[in-house]
Amino acid sequence: MATMNGQRVALKKFKKSNDFSIINAESCSLQLMNGCPQIVTSHGHTMIGSEVYVVMEAAPYGDLHELLCHDSIKQFPISLKIRWMYEIACGLHHMHRMFMQHGDVKPKNVLVFEGLHVKVADLGSSRKAMFGVAGYVETCGVNVSQDPNRSLSLTTKMCGTIAYMAPEVRVGMASTVESDMFSFCITCIHILLGEAPPRLDFQSYASRLSALPAPHEIIGMIQRCVSLNREDRLTSLQCMKILELMMEEANL
Repeated sequence: MATMNGQRVALKKFKKSNDFSIINAESCSLQLMNGCPQIVTSHGHTMIGSEVYVVMEAAPYGDLHELLCHDSIKQFPISLKIRWMYEIACGLHHMHRMFMQHGDVKPKNVLVFEGLHVKVADLGSSRKAMFGVAGYVETCGVNVSQDPNRSLSLTTKMCGTIAYMAPEVRVGMASTVESDMFSFCITCIHILLGEAPPRLDFQSYASRLSALPAPHEIIGMIQRCVSLNREDRLTSLQCMKILELMMEEANL
C-alpha cells in the first residue's frame, strides 16, 4: 500500500519491468475504463528505482478469491452473491461495449471494497475485443492440462487461468468476449458454491449446475454461458439484466 494525494493506493509490481508493451496495455486499459464504478480506478504507472508499478485504488478487503476461501462465505446470503455476480457483469459489460475483453476473469481478479462491493481488476490480459471471431494461435508448446491453476500470459493471444478458461481457448483458438462470458460463469459457480469448480472437467458441470443454491434464472444463465459452443453463450448485457432482475426481486 502507498498514498497519493492523501489517498491510499495499491501498487502492482510487474515481474518483467522491461516489457513496456504489457505495462502500457494494463495501464492504458485501466485508464480507458476509469469512470465505471465496477472497474478498479487506475492512476497510471510509476517507477520506483528500476521497477515499474501500476497505481490503482486500494481494495481494503483484498480479492474475492481470498474472501471465498473463508468458511463464512457459506453463511453469506444469496442476495449478496447475486450482487457480486451483477457487479462483475456490469464491469465486463462496460469493457465489452468499449470493444475490450478482459481475458482472465476469475475471483482473484475481482477486488472487494467497502460494503463488500466488488470491482473487476487486473486488465493485464485485456485486449481489443473479438466478437465470435475464430482463429487458431500458437500456444508455444504449453500443455494446459499440466496445471489448471496456472495463469498464462504468453506472447500470443492465449492467456488466462486454466481452471476458468473457455474450452476453445484451451485448444488454442483466439479468445473472444464470449470466452470472457464462459470465465464469468465459472466465477459465478465459484461464488455460489464457495469453492473452485471442478478442474478441466466440463462433463461434470451439467450435473452440478442443477444443484446450485440459486434461483433457476441464474442457473439457466450459467448453463447458457458454459456451453461448449460459444455462439450459444449470453452476452454480458444479457447476464447483467438477468441479475438486475434478481436483485430487484430481492429488494437489493
